[in-house]
Amino acid sequence: MRGPNSSATLRVVQARDSDNDDDAVASVEGFRPQIPDDWYEAKYIGHETAIVFMACKCFLHFEIVQPGASMGVRLFRAFRVRKLVGRPAKGGKFVVHAGGDLFALLARLLDIKLRTDRITFRPLRSMLFRIKTRTVTTNHAQKERPEQSRYSVIADIEREE
Repeated sequence: MRGPNSSATLRVVQARDSDNDDDAVASVEGFRPQIPDDWYEAKYIGHETAIVFMACKCFLHFEIVQPGASMGVRLFRAFRVRKLVGRPAKGGKFVVHAGGDLFALLARLLDIKLRTDRITFRPLRSMLFRIKTRTVTTNHAQKERPEQSRYSVIADIEREE
């Protein structure tokens, strides 16, 4: 680059200090929100399937619609399932345990009486729910998490009347 007098423009470049760790972490991926433990009104957003620590899981996602500081926060509830049908994905198919937590929840929320072999989540999209949150304070090894890495998950789901 040339300056107005046809001489090369001088640029000052600060040498990188190898001991400078100011920008060592570019970002924190997978950040999850923490809100006070309480009951909130929420709507069902969708589900996804995944394999976590060699266990098949189904994650139900909800968004808080109750006016206040937590409005718009998205939370999930994880359930073990017997097996996945196809690859893990958003909206993926799966097989539930007859005595499992997910089947019991769906039977309660959807009032399932017949055809338990074909359950659809479509009616959940038009319902309003009350969700109880809890804060995850320990890691997988039951060691205390630092305050900054704690997050909220759904502990219980009830149908709003």
